[in-house]
Amino acid sequence: MRYQALAVAAGIAVFQFVPRMPHSLLYAAIVPILVLVFRSPRWRLIALGGAGFLWAMWRADLILGARLDPAREGHVLTVTGIVSSPPINFGTGLRFDFNARSVTDARGAILGSSVLKLTRYQWRGSLGTGSRCTFKVRLKIPYGTRNPGGFDREKWLFTERVSATGYVIRHPANRCEGPAGQWSLNRLREGIASHIRSSAPVAPHDGVIAALAVADRDGLSEEQWQTLQTTGTAHLLAISGLHISLIAGIAFITAHWGIGLASPTNRRWPVQRPAALIAIAAATGYAALAGFPISTQRALVMLAVVMICRLRRRPAISFTTFAIALVTVAVLDPVALLSASFWLSFSAVGWLLFINSTRPPAKTLHRLLSLHVYLALGLTPLLGALHQSVPLASPLANLIAVPVVTLTIVPLVLVGIAILPFDAPTAGGVWGAAAWIWDILWSYLTWLADTLGPIGLPTAPGPWAIGLALIGVTVFVVPVIRARWLLGSVLVGALALEPRIAPPKAEVRLTILDVGQGLAVVAETSHKVLVYDTGSAFGRFSAGSGIIAPMLRSRGIVAVDRLVLSHADTDHAGGWAGLATVLPIKDIWVSPGDVFEVPTTTCRAGRHWVWDGIEFMILSPRNARLSSRNDRSCVLKISAPGGSVLLPGDIEGRTEAQLTRQGSDVLAADILIAPHHGSATSSTAPFIAAVKPAYVVFAAGYKNRFSFPERGVVSRYLEHGAAVLSTGIEGAIEFNISDRVESPRSYRRTHLRYWHHLEVVDPGAGG
Repeated sequence: MRYQALAVAAGIAVFQFVPRMPHSLLYAAIVPILVLVFRSPRWRLIALGGAGFLWAMWRADLILGARLDPAREGHVLTVTGIVSSPPINFGTGLRFDFNARSVTDARGAILGSSVLKLTRYQWRGSLGTGSRCTFKVRLKIPYGTRNPGGFDREKWLFTERVSATGYVIRHPANRCEGPAGQWSLNRLREGIASHIRSSAPVAPHDGVIAALAVADRDGLSEEQWQTLQTTGTAHLLAISGLHISLIAGIAFITAHWGIGLASPTNRRWPVQRPAALIAIAAATGYAALAGFPISTQRALVMLAVVMICRLRRRPAISFTTFAIALVTVAVLDPVALLSASFWLSFSAVGWLLFINSTRPPAKTLHRLLSLHVYLALGLTPLLGALHQSVPLASPLANLIAVPVVTLTIVPLVLVGIAILPFDAPTAGGVWGAAAWIWDILWSYLTWLADTLGPIGLPTAPGPWAIGLALIGVTVFVVPVIRARWLLGSVLVGALALEPRIAPPKAEVRLTILDVGQGLAVVAETSHKVLVYDTGSAFGRFSAGSGIIAPMLRSRGIVAVDRLVLSHADTDHAGGWAGLATVLPIKDIWVSPGDVFEVPTTTCRAGRHWVWDGIEFMILSPRNARLSSRNDRSCVLKISAPGGSVLLPGDIEGRTEAQLTRQGSDVLAADILIAPHHGSATSSTAPFIAAVKPAYVVFAAGYKNRFSFPERGVVSRYLEHGAAVLSTGIEGAIEFNISDRVESPRSYRRTHLRYWHHLEVVDPGAGG
């Protein structure tokens, strides 16, 4: 049974690596697959894997079929529905989820019920969860930047079943009514979170209490998240298997004891059955408070499988139960396999089962600590692959934090929720007690984070390194192997041995990153790294820490030798502070007149240096008194033996004319990053003729509101024979320049999965 279940799950997992959706004719394969399942025991496991593959394909088809048609992007549409999440204020507006009942244009409905992620800029009124609204909006398909080592926003939007993203435009037809008078789960959750935030005793830790109560984690600061991740305790604030199991266990024991005590016929009436039902009901209620996120749904399914096994008087904790729970979750929600939490939770459970099958059960404190150590070791390969680091403090942190949070803080939070309808001040006092305990625990966690920081891996580990590490952690646990600690350590150490493949001498690797509407370029030589511009930053997001740093770390780069900020506009320099918090920056060059909080060097035309046989030359500005910040941009030319690249920042026609007068010998380049993202104020015909690029790259966001690159600009480059590329369409674009300029590589195309959108239209189509 377990192997058949795992075969189905394997088929679902294999589908997640498909680059494009297969043709619908493949569904016809279900007929021979069913024949093999029922008539051929020899081929049954393979057939079950095929059935899992087709099931995952069908479910993905349903989600993708509910997406906005790309032809409707940018059109003014009317949406009617309900605000389904607490709006998040990011300074210049609000972001919120919107359950649309209809999406229409002038001709009628184009989408039925769908989930939208909307932004409303400069919103001054109140907008609460459950508000019934009609908005005029502009929508885009679920889309995100694509970069090496970066967050896959499109995958996240796909797993959240989001049909479109967009923003509310100003229009007299926009209107909202207060929440409907009837009871609403979302209104209940928002009300509880509001009471927690307004309760004086928990003010310093309201984000933690709200996270444990209703899974509202927006109140947690970046510093708090960093400490939780460093100590491997972030899972404690995600309402998932640990908390669901706790509530179910308390409910089961209480119900079992209460029913058994009250019923005189408990010998004939199995007390376990009603107790199990009460446990599932209690866990479901707690999951409802969290808004039924994917993690709680998965935990409820696992709990239901365990309870069913218990009712059928079968071992509730076994590898068979584990396999059934895994395949049940995978079948009910195939896209759950795209979630890191899915693999972490099932890996943890499976590893604990393996430990218990090879070692005596943990009864003493020493063995309990050993269990935490073995669990941390078992998850090391997966954590290394997911986060490129291993939290050393995890065993010591979880040994204390898990029982404290689950046995004291969570029960107090729930008691506060139960008391709230009757006595709000008392509920606040109970939450205050929970916050006081958390404060003590937090002191311990911050001390651990400062004392035992995570081990960062030099590069992202490859399949061979992960495979050796998995063998290594298994060797640690199996007690029959001699010198297992030495052998296991060597094998696990393979995670840190993934070599960095740097360019050879006299070669430069150029990566134009996809940072949305902004610019960030990384130039790597054999021993040096230069970053030109850092994209934007807004709210909690910084392209420096969220896009550039993960890309650099994935390639084993631990420091930036020189950062050149072309000018101080936020879409070019906004991310530098975020980058500096993650990686050391040895030297920063800036445009004349731009002032930063750290020592900098001013760009001046004529300054140059050579790294590993690659020449770097500043071509502009020559006149520091130029009135336009754009025209004062640092213009950098990078030259290798076989080609060159020109990075002009946001220069416009005036500076382009000055550069053109220097002659083609100075200005000519094989690769040009289009000035000012393809604005009509730049890329004049004489400038293009002087540069004579073979490739021009537009660093512009997908369907951006400025409609960059402008059609006329694209046409001018095409007329001069340049190949046109756009980061908003291709994702990060990589060139290798040595004795020749190699063909560019598009990250979106080389790392394509079926949930990604691949634009095929001319990049000059604009917004």
